[in-house]
Amino acid sequence: MAAKADVRISTDPQRPNSEEGVRRPNDETVLARIGRQIIKRKSLWSAGVGLIPVPIIDFVGVTAVQISMLRELCELYGIPYYEDRGKEWTAALVGSLAPTLVKTIPGVGTIAGVLTSPAYYGAATYAVGRVFLQHFETGGTMLTFDPEKMRGHFQAYYRESREQGRNMGVSAATSPSSSSSSTP
Repeated sequence: MAAKADVRISTDPQRPNSEEGVRRPNDETVLARIGRQIIKRKSLWSAGVGLIPVPIIDFVGVTAVQISMLRELCELYGIPYYEDRGKEWTAALVGSLAPTLVKTIPGVGTIAGVLTSPAYYGAATYAVGRVFLQHFETGGTMLTFDPEKMRGHFQAYYRESREQGRNMGVSAATSPSSSSSSTP
């Protein structure tokens, strides 16, 4: 019986037979699995940052975690990362300061914010990660990402994450903005 040939698919249309940029047919599933591990880790970090009781500091921290996650996903897929676009696309998808604004209300607002922020930020980070993972899995790059076209996917992944959290006894009292405007 003849040995199976090692089938290779080049991702570089200019150099179809080159070793550089070559992916095996099953690499997508391996990359997706690793990508989901990155997303899970970063979502947990975001939830932890949500415990910071200081308004705005939590939002800045979560944004940094989300940008770090996006950078790692780009590295995983061999896609050039553009920090300005990463910040812009993340803000366009999440588009809300709701938990951090709740924390500005003295006393009860701080308590409510600390109780809701971890679930909100964890779910939002999960949704951002899954949207970009889906985009990269289908051949997209940072330059071809369109947050308006991905907003519905973001909302679905956010709901999925909230549902998973509810099943574990965690809930998010707020949801990301569904408006089409992006925040700076």
